Amino acid sequence: MKKNFFLHHPSVPYVLFIGIQAAIFTSLYNGYLFHAPGWGQIICPFFAFANTLMCFYLLFLWWPAAVIVTPIFYLMAAIGSYYYNLYKIDINHSSIAFVFETHFFEAREFINWDNALWTILSLCIAFFWIIYSKLKPIKKPHYAFTILFLLLLIIINFGIFDAKWYRNIYPTLSSQMRYSKIFPINVIKGIRGYYGELYKIKSMGPIINCAATPSTQTFTDKDLTIIFIIGESARADHFQLNGYTRETNPRLVKEHNLINFPQTVSFAACTRYSVPVMITPSDSAHPKIKYSSFIDLFNKYNFETYWISLNDALGTNNNQTTRLLKNIDHTAFRESMHLEYELAQDEVLYPLLISALKATASSKFIVLHTRGSHYAYQKRYCKKSRKFVPDTNKDNTVKKNQITINAYDNSIVATDDFICSVIDNVRDDNAVVIYASDHGESLGEDGYYQHGNPKRIEQRMVPFMIWCSDTYIARHKDKFLNLRNNTKLQVSHDYIFPTTLSLAGISSKLMRGGLDLSTSSARPGSGTSGIIGLTANLTTREDEKIPKHTRDR
Repeated sequence: MKKNFFLHHPSVPYVLFIGIQAAIFTSLYNGYLFHAPGWGQIICPFFAFANTLMCFYLLFLWWPAAVIVTPIFYLMAAIGSYYYNLYKIDINHSSIAFVFETHFFEAREFINWDNALWTILSLCIAFFWIIYSKLKPIKKPHYAFTILFLLLLIIINFGIFDAKWYRNIYPTLSSQMRYSKIFPINVIKGIRGYYGELYKIKSMGPIINCAATPSTQTFTDKDLTIIFIIGESARADHFQLNGYTRETNPRLVKEHNLINFPQTVSFAACTRYSVPVMITPSDSAHPKIKYSSFIDLFNKYNFETYWISLNDALGTNNNQTTRLLKNIDHTAFRESMHLEYELAQDEVLYPLLISALKATASSKFIVLHTRGSHYAYQKRYCKKSRKFVPDTNKDNTVKKNQITINAYDNSIVATDDFICSVIDNVRDDNAVVIYASDHGESLGEDGYYQHGNPKRIEQRMVPFMIWCSDTYIARHKDKFLNLRNNTKLQVSHDYIFPTTLSLAGISSKLMRGGLDLSTSSARPGSGTSGIIGLTANLTTREDEKIPKHTRDR
């Protein structure tokens, strides 16, 4: 009698429909949780199932909402789970920003037949549920039942598994049950966090112009050229200059006027956070972007300013870097150059650089924002930089991870050639060339790839170097010697803003004391807390990391 009553309860068909959908969704997109240690193989998937059940339970209460949101859930889960399983990229507001702020050409490099078919299959499943619920309407559960059922799920999710006491008792299991790893909750939280961040950017109000703050010129060189190269995804330990056993810097190692800072930490592990700090007075101690970039100060002192970038101008509303580029004399982005994304290697910046150098303006400040070593690595270099092979997945004689490292190292060789070619164009001038990467890159350490995780040491240790021409050294020998004497300091992106201005003879009250590497008063450690101490773990034995037969061509 009771059994018959349960089967015919009006809420049961709806719960079964949602439960089956949640179980399939959990198996498809949260399947890695079944590999958790011990009892986690049961508890972790159940946690994901309970969250998914709660989402779809609410969603299908109103069919129009289910029609719109369900395909989005499946689409985001298909894409996100594929790249999480492949690269261990968590879904959060940063990764959502990567999706929303990217463009077709960049996204296309991540698309292959595997993820395309996986995405299509996922969308088919989503539309199956929608069509099924339309053709066979399921009676909605009673309000009282819905309240009690959702209350039970809330208690399970937030009162037990997400509670502080549970996480303290079971820290290992709790690390597997973070919302950033569970679909579709992580997508919802990520989108909410992304738009929350956009709101914060808009609510910051107008940026204070750096040029409006007190500043002076300590010297005036009317023929001075400062070039700042912003690297992309370059990690310090893959630079030969920093002790890497592979010859990834065959040209830079021969530059006598090059000052290298081997212990440099990036502000963040992604471009959208690091670059604004590199070009403004903001730093690790004061990370909020309140002032404009140092370009306004260069403008104030009659430098002709240029921003030449292989990235796209994504708009002032959702890109913190573009937001800071309002007062530059000349700007050029990839789309304005009419370049196909695949052909946009760093060397295509040469013509624009040469054109800028030939301009009639006396002093110049030029920023070159490169593609550097951004994934896909094989597309970041041309044939002359293809030193380490195999570098494509067509070769089955070595492990896939070794192919990734080979391709990445080739991109570093290309960066080496690019930097030196820039130097060649100003070698006989009164000039300074500064290079610093925005962040590093994971290449399979502990299963991690690419960037976006600020806790990964290999994503935070970056190359940073300064080259000065003979003419500049002759005029400002004290600055060059101070740079050389400060190479052993532990530094970070915090030092770029004040050092760049100082090398140009500009002094501003916005320059925090102790961060100018061209002075004898520079102090170590700003922005390096919690990172530098881990550098011992970053060095990998090359005989373990690089098979001998793949060292070079």
